[in-house]
Amino acid sequence: TVFLILFAAIRKHTGPDYGSYLILWNDAYATDPYDRSNEPFYFYLQYVLKFVFGLEFQSLIVCFAVLSISLKFRAIQKWSPYFFVSLLLYFNISFLNQDFGQIRQGLATSITILSIQYVIEKRFRSFLLTVLLATSVHYTAIIFLLLYPLANIRLKLHAMMLIWLAAFGLSYFFTAFETLLAYIGSVLFPELNSKIFIYLTDEMYSKRLGFTPGMSLRFVNLAIMYLAVKPEQHNNERNLPRVLVNSYFIGGCIFFLLNILAIFAARSSVYFTVIDFIALPLAMQAISSRPLRYLVAFYIFLYVLYNIYLLINVTEGSMLVPYKTIFE
Repeated sequence: TVFLILFAAIRKHTGPDYGSYLILWNDAYATDPYDRSNEPFYFYLQYVLKFVFGLEFQSLIVCFAVLSISLKFRAIQKWSPYFFVSLLLYFNISFLNQDFGQIRQGLATSITILSIQYVIEKRFRSFLLTVLLATSVHYTAIIFLLLYPLANIRLKLHAMMLIWLAAFGLSYFFTAFETLLAYIGSVLFPELNSKIFIYLTDEMYSKRLGFTPGMSLRFVNLAIMYLAVKPEQHNNERNLPRVLVNSYFIGGCIFFLLNILAIFAARSSVYFTVIDFIALPLAMQAISSRPLRYLVAFYIFLYVLYNIYLLINVTEGSMLVPYKTIFE
């Protein structure tokens, strides 16, 4: 935990969105001291660090690193039977993309992961307050409210996969979807109109994903999680909770349905699918057959290698390499 926190906290000009947050910090309240175009948590944290304590930009990076990574490690310690497997999955997927770059959403996902316990315990008020807290960090977290009413749905695996394929197909017919999305966003979060406009018009953000090899891995992940759920052991702590399977399924539905816009597909579905670094190790433990368990372990290894490949070849490592620190 300490190593990853330091690794993220002392970086300088390294990681996705680092430059964007530096600009936000430097331009903060330059024209309007009450500008709240960003989420409340971010607004007040930045204000306190910069104007109350007179700290530098790096203090913001440190705060997010400590909060996000600590909360995710708490979830790993609470849920995962294989700590290092979870750590490997977390580092290659969630850490490098979010807690090392998209820090607001990284913290928001850390909070929503903790809220899953309240779904299992059927404590709606606690769940609601936790999701609202996550929403104050990143507005897109509000979508995680969908988990509570859908947490205990019981669908067959083939039905889940058919729904995913149907959602992917429907995305090609949403010719007016961009306009609808812009309208919904402007009504719910009018202060984000400019950001929504950029996402809808900028070629880098508004491109269609299409069907990629990574999408097929989502089907494999869902199958592994689904097969690990044993209804007769619903209250067994060694069993994979159904809510995690349904969370991943809901995330896939959103991801495939919003395929028309890459940025919205990724940003809105991640709250539901980020649990893979906990769910896959749980599934591996829940599988009684030793050969099948080894097969799942081998798949997880390949899954990690694939994400490393994407990191190096798709983004060309430009956001992560070379790694620079505040001491340079």
